[in-house]
Amino acid sequence: MDKLKDIVMRKRLILPGIIIFETVLFGMYIIIHDHFLRMHHLQFSFINYLDSNVAGVIFVAIAVAYGIACLDGNREWRRISVVAMFAIWAFYFISFFIREFYGFYYPVWIFMLGMILIIYYEMKVGDYR
Repeated sequence: MDKLKDIVMRKRLILPGIIIFETVLFGMYIIIHDHFLRMHHLQFSFINYLDSNVAGVIFVAIAVAYGIACLDGNREWRRISVVAMFAIWAFYFISFFIREFYGFYYPVWIFMLGMILIIYYEMKVGDYR
């Protein structure tokens, strides 16, 4: 356990660790709770794609790839996976923000915006060169 703590502190992986943890948790939530984005009187095919178990598996897979790249020090895979994670969080932010305008009031879009800003900050100050 001390060896893992030393790696995390030396490579400055606290912020990426928080991003990975939140992404895996949300991906598991998507897998466990089927059709939580369903709008009963409005159907958008974009939101239906985000509401599937496959999207949850993609969420978890991207987070695991990012975690492995961070621990391994592979900058190319780290860059690719953080951009993919940023994109998928942005898609979910858009879907929840659209739902806000149609009367489905969930403050989750604020959480999504926060995650996007955290990922953006990590992309700006992280070791990606």
